[in-house]
Amino acid sequence: LLSLFLLIPPETKKSFREVNINWFLIDLLAFFTLILTSLLIILTVNQYKDYFRRKTIVADRYTYLSFEDIFENENRKNIINKILQEPGIHNNELLRQCNLQKGQLQWHLYVLLQYGIIKKEKLGQYVSFFPVLSKKEVKIIPLKLITKSKTSIKILDLIEKNPGINSAMIAKKLNMRRSSVKYHVDKLAKLVLIILEKRNRETKLYVNKKINC
Repeated sequence: LLSLFLLIPPETKKSFREVNINWFLIDLLAFFTLILTSLLIILTVNQYKDYFRRKTIVADRYTYLSFEDIFENENRKNIINKILQEPGIHNNELLRQCNLQKGQLQWHLYVLLQYGIIKKEKLGQYVSFFPVLSKKEVKIIPLKLITKSKTSIKILDLIEKNPGINSAMIAKKLNMRRSSVKYHVDKLAKLVLIILEKRNRETKLYVNKKINC
């Protein structure tokens, strides 16, 4: 094999070295990207963990897991991260993004709900999950946190351009079912991004101007 390698022309050897260097650089870049992404996720979850340390609102009656145990489990950290990234995310989307079996997801959600780390709300036909934050803190959630939901953004833009529009008109303009519109409107209202104003039998929708988007 050494003899065969010595017979390879110098320019070919040089190209081999260049290819190896290129692949090395690509691998190195991918490695650091993975590390950076992991650090950002850990930071987000740790900030949320610190929030609960300050508030000390974890339920005392559920003592079979310690506070540290809750946040050390990788699956639970991943679930919390998804909920922080996309407040209002529903069960099926969590199941898809977290790559867990249905039973596993239900167990971890149960733990997080019982300890008061997350909360759930029925929005339309979906059960959606939110981080547990005070109303004051909810009001400074950036709009970017829900940008993964293109439909929510479309509806929010439509409300901004048409103050006082109602859900029926949104459904007509966006060619959506009313049940789907209700889900997204309820989600936006829960995030305090819009204001619902009832007039007679009609509910008018407005963008919350106090939100720091």
